[in-house]
Parts: sequence; C-alpha cells; structure tokens
Amino acid sequence: MTYDGIVAILVLAIPLAGFVAELLLRRLRLRGYGHIAGDVRAIVKAIHGEVDRDSGDLLIRGSMSSSPVLVRFSNSDQRPGLNIQVPAAAKVSLFCLPKGHESDGGLASLPVSDPVFAGRFRLSSNQPGVAEILFCTSRVLGEIYQVCRTSGSFLVLEQQRLELSELLIPEEDLRGRVLDCVRGMTTIAAASWQMPGADSEPVMQFPRRWNWFRTAYIAGPILLLSSLLLVAKLQRPAGVPQPPNLSFGIAAADASQIPELQHWRLAQPGDFDENALAWLRQQGQKPQGCIRAVLVGKRREDSAYVLKHIAASPGDPSRLVVFLNGEVRFDANMPEIAMAARVPNDRIASIEWRGRVPVGQPDGDGILVIQRYQDASSAIVLFASGVQLVIAHPRDFHTISLQ
Repeated sequence: MTYDGIVAILVLAIPLAGFVAELLLRRLRLRGYGHIAGDVRAIVKAIHGEVDRDSGDLLIRGSMSSSPVLVRFSNSDQRPGLNIQVPAAAKVSLFCLPKGHESDGGLASLPVSDPVFAGRFRLSSNQPGVAEILFCTSRVLGEIYQVCRTSGSFLVLEQQRLELSELLIPEEDLRGRVLDCVRGMTTIAAASWQMPGADSEPVMQFPRRWNWFRTAYIAGPILLLSSLLLVAKLQRPAGVPQPPNLSFGIAAADASQIPELQHWRLAQPGDFDENALAWLRQQGQKPQGCIRAVLVGKRREDSAYVLKHIAASPGDPSRLVVFLNGEVRFDANMPEIAMAARVPNDRIASIEWRGRVPVGQPDGDGILVIQRYQDASSAIVLFASGVQLVIAHPRDFHTISLQ
C-alpha cells in the first residue's frame, strides 16, 4: 500500500476511533449514576454544560442566563445528594433553612407572605434592611418558594455564592427539579447584584476543562495531512516554479482596485493576536482577513480586507482596505491589527463611545478593528453614514456584541 493510501486510512480512522472512545468515556463518567443518566444528559444539554467527576461525585459545569452554574450529585453519606451553585454579590447574605435546624442562619428574620412556607422555613439575613428590599419582592420570594420545596432544602447566599443543598437526589422529575432550581437561583442571584456598591460582574467562575483527548484525535489527522502535503512539495519537480496567488481570498473586482496588491497578501488567522481570536470565537465568529458586511443599507454586500506585506517580519504594520458600493473608501497602514470583524447594524447603537459621539446614524453594518488587544480603548469602528465613512472610537471593545 502506498504512503498516500496509508495516510488516507489513518485520517479517516483516527477521528472515528477517537469519537467512539469519547462516547465510552462519557459512559464511564456516569458510572454509579446510571439511574439518573438520562436526566443528567438533559441537564447538560439545557445548560450547555460538560460532565466531570470529583472524588466519586458527578459534576456538571455550565451556564444559564450568562451566569456560571455548577451542579453536583453525590452518593456519599458525608455530602448532600444534590448541590447547585451560582455566583452572587459579596455584600449581602440570605439564609433559607428548615425550621428546627441547628443553625438559624442570619441574625434577623425576613418577612414571608406564605404562611405554609413560613411554618416550614426561616428566611433570614445578616443585612435585613438591604435583604428585604432585594429579596422580599413578590417575584423573588416566589422563586425562593419554588427552590425550597422540600424539607431537606437549604438555600444559602454568602461569600459571593448562592448555594442550594438537598440531602437526597430527587427521585421524581430530576431534570425538571434541577432546571427549575437553576432558573430560580439565577433570578435570586440577579437580585443580589442590584445592591448598591455590588460588583457589575460575577466573580465566581466554574472554568471548563480543556478536552485534550479530543484535541489529540482531531489534530492527529491534520498533522498527517500536513506531512503528506510536505512530502508532495518535496517531490515536486525542480525548475517548475508555481506563481503565488497574491489575490487569494480577495474578490477579483476588489483586487483590481487595490493599489500595489502584488506586494500584499490576505491576513490569515495566524497573523492575528491569539487573545483577540479567543474573544472572537467566544462570540461565535471565525477569524478571517476578509470581512463581508452590508455597509450601505440593503444595497449590496461590501468587503473589508486586512492585508499583510509579503515580506513582512514580526512587528511590521498591517493594511486595512474598506470598500463602499464596490469602491475603495479607506486604505491605510496600521502599526498593529489584533483582529477585525463585522458588527451587525442593530448592535452599533448600543456601543459606548470614547470622546465625542459620532455624527450620523449608520446605514448598515460596521467594521470593528482592534489594534491592540491589551488596550480596550484602542479599537475603532468604521460605518457608512450617508456619503461619509465614519471612524468612531468605542470606550471598551469587550462590550461590543458581534452576534
């Protein structure tokens, strides 16, 4: 069998074997929790989570309503059967504990409108004045009633964490119970962030673990294909030069209008800042040197290009070319371009600008250009307004939504 044939078989076999192995590993992670496996998969899907193990416990890390969520199931006699955690504000506390529990929770009780609930639980806080304003509204109290439904429910907000513990894993409708609790807890936690002086962002995070196994079985075929291409290149007969396609990725009509294009090439993902690319991928976008956008109303789709010099060395400037109605309207070298992307038209209005607010309303989409990722104010946004191409400066590009 030829080398090419062996590589082709391996390129197909390695991802298939990796996929099957990963399915088996997922089954192994549920070992000891097979009776709730279906509910666990449904919870993972609902909160876009991942499954992990910790000393025999089953963990689900995910998020809901932009809030990190950690769900723990345990068969241990020393830990609660169900534990759910979400981040909350640091300067307020809340305790909802069964009456008769040895710990009374907060210093002062909070008013409860439901007499049945009041007969089973004590709602308290160490900051009763603030807690009553934040949590004793009908909406938030209703969520507390729903979360603390069983006599074994313990709901505690302190040390920047809202945590629900139940002594046993619920036997009936586990999926519904967990998701109802997560939704209710995110509402309760959101109320805590309304406290004056509270941080604007949750500080507790449940980081997702990188799947090195998946990386290996996906990267393996890529390396094999790369080696195959390298061998093919080395075996190419000498004396037959292959002319470079300098305009690869650039529309022919656009390439004909870009001055001195023979000295430039389209930027590739490797030319951009790694941190900027990670931020871009978090927004569901792909890094590319050609950005397609409807810049002038609904007339047509135009392009913006990030170019690198053919003989560029690290630290050399990049070039930005923007077309409007099929004509070059912006062409400039920039010391650095960490990343460029399309900003949807309906997202531009929510951008907070640095300095003077740009004059005129955008006719269509915009082009975001981040010059230095570490400098949140170094970005610019270009958009068309009438016959003008406006260049505006956002205060912090991290707050711009690209979806």
